[in-house]
Order: sequence, then C-alpha cells, then structure tokens
Amino acid sequence: LPATRDFRHREMAAYGVPPALGVAPELMGAVSTGTTIMACTYDGGVVLGADSRTSTGNYIANRASDKITCVADNVWMCRSGSAADTQNVCAYVKNLVEEHNMQRAGDVDPGFADVKLVANLTMQLAYRNKDKLSAGMIIGGWDRKEGAQVYGIPLGGSLTRTPWTAGGSGSAYIYGWCDNTFREGMSRAEAEAWVTRAISLAIARDASSGGVIRLVTIHDKGSDRKMLEPYLHPSCDDELPVVRRAGSSAAAVQADDDTDHGGGAVLRWSGVLGVVERLGRRACGSRGRVLPRAGGGERTTGVGSGRPPGAGS
Repeated sequence: LPATRDFRHREMAAYGVPPALGVAPELMGAVSTGTTIMACTYDGGVVLGADSRTSTGNYIANRASDKITCVADNVWMCRSGSAADTQNVCAYVKNLVEEHNMQRAGDVDPGFADVKLVANLTMQLAYRNKDKLSAGMIIGGWDRKEGAQVYGIPLGGSLTRTPWTAGGSGSAYIYGWCDNTFREGMSRAEAEAWVTRAISLAIARDASSGGVIRLVTIHDKGSDRKMLEPYLHPSCDDELPVVRRAGSSAAAVQADDDTDHGGGAVLRWSGVLGVVERLGRRACGSRGRVLPRAGGGERTTGVGSGRPPGAGS
C-alpha cells in the first residue's frame, strides 16, 4: 500500500499537482472534462460555448482549459468526456481533413472544410472505437453548401444534426431551460447571450462545470473567439457576488440585476466586507438597519450610510 501511494503521488506530480497541497491520491482520477458544452445556429452562423473546468476525480486539474478546438477555419469542435480521448480524436480528424483538402486542391477555399464531412469523420472514429473511448463531441461550422450547421456526437458515436445541442455533465441541468427559450432565427448577439446564459446556469448547478465561459462564433467571414470571466457571467438566482482579485487586493463586483433589492443605489465596496454587506441587504430588504451602539445610542449599517458595517454613525 505505501508503494502504491508513492506511485500515486508521483502520478499526481506528473499532472502538475504538488504533493505539498495535501490532496489524497484516492481523490485523483483520470483527467476528464466533466463539463458543459453546447452550440446553436443563428441567422448567419453558429455559436459554440463551453466552460473551462477540467477535473481529475474530485480535484480540479485545470480551471481555465480550452474545450473548443479548431478543426478548420470554418469548423470547430466542442469536447467532453476524457480529455485524452477527445484531444486525440480531434487531432486525427484535423489530419484527415487536411489530407482531404490537399487532394481537393482548387475545389475548396484554403483552410476551409465541409462541416458535414468533419462531422462524419468524427462520428466514424467515435463509433468504431466506442468500447475504448469516453468522448462526447459537438461539431459546429458554416460552409457555402449548407450554411450554418450543428452536429451532436454523444457517447457511442451516433450523429444527429440539430438547431442546437448540449453535452457534458452540466447539460442535464439546462435541457428544459434550453427547450423553453430557444427560437429559430436569432441574431448573433441574441445567440451569444443565449449560450452564455445557458452555460452560466449549468455552472451554478454542476460541480464539474466552472471557470470562464468561452465562445466561438462562426460565420461566412471566418470565426471570432470570446472569453467571459466569472464576474461577467449572468447571475443565477441568489448567487454570491463575484469577487475579482487583482494582485493581493480584492474588489467586489456587483453583477447587473433586474431587481433593485432595497430600493436604493447599489454601493460597491472593496474587499469582503462589501460582499457581506450586500448579502445582508438582500436578506433584510432594507437600505440599512438601526443597531444598538455599545455604550448607548444607535448606529446604522453601512448599506444606507455609505460606510462599511462597524464604521460608526
């Protein structure tokens, strides 16, 4: 047993997990992208989105991984499942597409590929090796033949073309919301906002999803990438306000909210006191509370007075 434990510690170090962190080897597992990935079509292109959390068992191995991989300039792949399996499948597909384009030199634009071709190649690899792979993928892209296209390839290697699809552990939490809110013919801004909102909802409920939200928008002129840090994510229900850390200091950032809790302007405090204060304001529903002062008299909390709690009246 000690020899096995030493081996696990060496294995953890190989993944970049220092033993000094005290993470029990029993909590470590294969590197997996237990995740939330999704894609949808809009009027003129495709939007793909994913979170950035990669885990090894109960340990978060990478909080800022990139799960949206470029296969061609106009075709991208979202990956979920085993990180090693999906990375290798994507590398094989990318190589096959490049060879195919060289044979068709002059028939296709340089760097571009048929979206359906990429989806079928991915499906063939996933299906023929379904007993060995743990890989769920989404192919999204735009081409001159069929325009915007989204293909879902879940575990097992089936292939389905849909207006939108989602995958990963977080998708189970948002399928109902997506079914209820998706509509055909959205604009680019609406599609990006819809994907962002869906992934933020999954992150709030799924422990295997988290980090930043990455978006890739594909259209007839190419593709654009975007990354949204956690403080830019739409808030879900009564989530805690996100704290941005700049160096050694922390600044609390209040996310935009459609409801004014307490009927007053939202104050922005530096540090954790501001976070605690706003939470208390939401709980009591007033701009400030009158509290007894030690030694007699009264004082108000900083919600209505413009001072941190404990600063005096």
